[in-house]
Amino acid sequence: PDEPTKSPSVVSHWRKGKGDPLFPDPVAAGRSPKFRLDEVLVWLRDTGKSIRKPSGDWLWRHSVQLLPPLANSDRANSLRAFITGIVEATVQSPSDPRHPEVRQAIIHDAHEWVADGLFRDGVDPVAELEPLFETLRMALDEDHLTPGELVEHALQALSGFTSSAHSTTAPLAALIAELALRGSHRDARMVDLGCGEGTVLDRVAAFDAKGRYTTLVGVEEDDESARIARFRLDTRATDRAHHEILQGDAFYIDLPGFTTVCADPPARDVAGWTNRCVSLLEPTARARALLLVSARDLESDGALCA
Repeated sequence: PDEPTKSPSVVSHWRKGKGDPLFPDPVAAGRSPKFRLDEVLVWLRDTGKSIRKPSGDWLWRHSVQLLPPLANSDRANSLRAFITGIVEATVQSPSDPRHPEVRQAIIHDAHEWVADGLFRDGVDPVAELEPLFETLRMALDEDHLTPGELVEHALQALSGFTSSAHSTTAPLAALIAELALRGSHRDARMVDLGCGEGTVLDRVAAFDAKGRYTTLVGVEEDDESARIARFRLDTRATDRAHHEILQGDAFYIDLPGFTTVCADPPARDVAGWTNRCVSLLEPTARARALLLVSARDLESDGALCA
């Protein structure tokens, strides 16, 4: 109810009207036509049909949802890293990102987060992303969203179009963070093996109001996921004595001992992941490992019991 949406019948009536200005042409025809959000908003403003001014946050999330059709079908998941790179480069830029030259520079920086071939042939990112930069500036200036909030809202907006095999779901991340904080002492140190996009570490940093975890470390092999995790941790855990995301194989990277080790391992080699977690625990009574495994691994002949 808080979002400025209209039913398809109302939109159909507006399209049949002969007023001035005319309703924008669709960019994708059919039974469920699609329109450019910025063109529709201008038409609503000029005709006085807008009930309320959409918030910068609402526009930002819906502008992000316009990106998947621009990407190659096999590269849609890379939009998650690309949009994170857009936010980081925009925040670091001293100039207004609505200027074409500045947009070009920001897009160039964001492309360094992903491999080549993200957009379909014929797509001009500087022109196509113009609405995105407009709403990004509104979300920053008018809604005063932080860089971390901008990225979280963007990733949520993309969740219906992309999926990440390198990210623990939000409810499970919150559960693991709660367990990690329960009974933890000061100067606690935590490592997340195969941290993906850093969802668990982000939740620990958000929930740890007393600052018990002075060290938060993630290990991730996938480059794009590691970049997102690093951005999340850099914006969330600024007051930690030590926080970092290491890129590499969690089995072979050199690590010290930790009071908490957590992992959401792949289905294969659960026993191996368990042994790796235990090997990284410091030799104290307060140390514990948190693993997300399937029920069959806990059965009498399961991987853990075996």
